[in-house]
Amino acid sequence: MPSLSSSPPLLRYQVVGAEADLEALRKRMTTLLEAELGVSSLHGLTYHAASLESHCAGTAAVYLSPDVEPLDASLPPPSTLVIGGIIDRAIVEDRSKKRAAACLLPSRCLPLSLSSLSLLQDSEPLNVDTVLELCEGWRRESAAAAEGGGGGGGGGGEQAFVNAVGEAMERHEERHPNRPVHKPS
Repeated sequence: MPSLSSSPPLLRYQVVGAEADLEALRKRMTTLLEAELGVSSLHGLTYHAASLESHCAGTAAVYLSPDVEPLDASLPPPSTLVIGGIIDRAIVEDRSKKRAAACLLPSRCLPLSLSSLSLLQDSEPLNVDTVLELCEGWRRESAAAAEGGGGGGGGGGEQAFVNAVGEAMERHEERHPNRPVHKPS
């Protein structure tokens, strides 16, 4: 099974949790990657037995939350994004916003409303597989644009993000045809 990206990682994928929970998280990530994305691993994916607070202290990590202001998509993606809720099953408003505040991390949402997909709002809570695919696509599109490749669909900046949203949401709808969005507009 292929890896989602073979180019050097611009985003770091780190699963952080208590030592006792790490093996369950590793199994959940493997299942998620294989079943939802059809890949065996993410380039740069590592596992760490630590609290999120201690692991991210002193970094430029940004905690993704649908309950806050959006990231600036005209810039490349932050090098460290915290994606909460890998095992969350229910949508609870402000949950990730509160987690970010408890960890003393800045939180931002993905600026989904930049896309031409009318059902998407910035506050849309996405499945973690879709977030991973979107962030990887954004990283790939931004890197291609920075290298002069134009990102496959034209340009970097916001266009790189918009291209990644389109690709990730198209695949999301294939995987989840009965629920393209979680939060009705």
